[in-house]
Amino acid sequence: MTAGELKADPARLADEAAAVSMFGDKRVIRVDGAGDECVDAVQLLLSGPLGDPVVMTAGHLKRSKLLDLAEADPTVVVVVAWEADARDFAKLAIELCSAHGLDATREAAARLADAPPATGWCCCAKSRSSRSISMRHRKRGNG
Repeated sequence: MTAGELKADPARLADEAAAVSMFGDKRVIRVDGAGDECVDAVQLLLSGPLGDPVVMTAGHLKRSKLLDLAEADPTVVVVVAWEADARDFAKLAIELCSAHGLDATREAAARLADAPPATGWCCCAKSRSSRSISMRHRKRGNG
């Protein structure tokens, strides 16, 4: 279901959540592209009895009426996931290396973070005594 459909028919979300499945199993109702145009539909959903679970995905909301409404209701779970950037990946590379007893230089972590997926970068321990990593590019299929 889309946000546009809910804007046109706000009662549809609550109706779908309350409907009995033809196969008798619980369903999950999914709404993609949710935004403030879904507020009326969510208010109707939250004012009625609990039904099947609803999962709404949204783009960049920052602060919105929909987010405020969801956060204020104890029956709603809000999960905010921010898009990661190269700095986040570099920090993660350093943390992962540290968890394995290796010290990654900022340069090595930045190179790993900037590498496109599946390019064949691999992290190698320089030596057990130095406990640091170096990076080399390995072509696929060459071990």
